Amino acid sequence: MKKEILKGSVSVNGEIAKKAERKVDTEKDEIIFKGEKIFYAGYEYFMLNKPAGVVSATEDKKERTVIDLIKESKRKDLFPAGRLDKDTEGLLLITNDGQLAHRLLSPKKHVDKTYFAVTEGKVVPVCSAQARSSRACAMVCCSAAWPLLTRISPTRSSKMAASTLSGSA
Repeated sequence: MKKEILKGSVSVNGEIAKKAERKVDTEKDEIIFKGEKIFYAGYEYFMLNKPAGVVSATEDKKERTVIDLIKESKRKDLFPAGRLDKDTEGLLLITNDGQLAHRLLSPKKHVDKTYFAVTEGKVVPVCSAQARSSRACAMVCCSAAWPLLTRISPTRSSKMAASTLSGSA
């Protein structure tokens, strides 16, 4: 950007900027870069209904990413706060707010999450004696997409809801 300022490509409040060190008020000052008004965007938040077939990544050389689906962003530093497998669809938060993402995803923060799945055949949870007495069963799953220990609530023979147990894994 310093080179562009020295070239005279940037103006602030109608005056050509001459020094890159110039301070601006992002709320009040009008900044023009190569004839176009630019805006400062702090944190951005997008709730994305991730479709199947899209990867939860910021970039991928072979696949379309969730970031590719965000067209209205004013920033280039967005990332998915969490992940869903490529073939999974559902709500995904896209942001550039690292502190919020940490508060939502860190196991130490104990944020419960609920997943819904449709399976082929019946899901038979493995229940310990303690889990049976509390009417909550634990499911051990091989897939990295599911937490190792979840509370299973069968809703029908081919559907289920699972909530992570914060701090239990």
